[in-house]
Amino acid sequence: MEPISKTSRGPPRPECVIKDEPHYTAAGASRIINAVSESTLRRWIVRGWSSFGLSLDIERRKGRLLIPELKVLVLREFLGAHRLPGRGSSAKIRAEFRQAVKDAALGEIRARSSYSRARAPRLNPR
Repeated sequence: MEPISKTSRGPPRPECVIKDEPHYTAAGASRIINAVSESTLRRWIVRGWSSFGLSLDIERRKGRLLIPELKVLVLREFLGAHRLPGRGSSAKIRAEFRQAVKDAALGEIRARSSYSRARAPRLNPR
């Protein structure tokens, strides 16, 4: 008997396009990133910042919080190379992750949208 292949929903489609840039909901972005859960990503989107200091440039449209495709791809690339430490991680693993964030200069990326600045203003993330 041959195994039944799973049907895929395919790649997520952007929710809308704002200023020629596709934007995704938390559900669509989490399917692209695949390194963090949807609930974690949703928490970051509500705050406007990731837990390691990356501004997400959130846009609000029709009551939905949307994240631009560029930030989704930055998160996917970074979290694909560096695993996000869990709550029970050792101090050494957390220090290595913080050093990787500094090396990638993610803290140097500033907020562009008024929503991100209003929710979590950071003048100097270091």
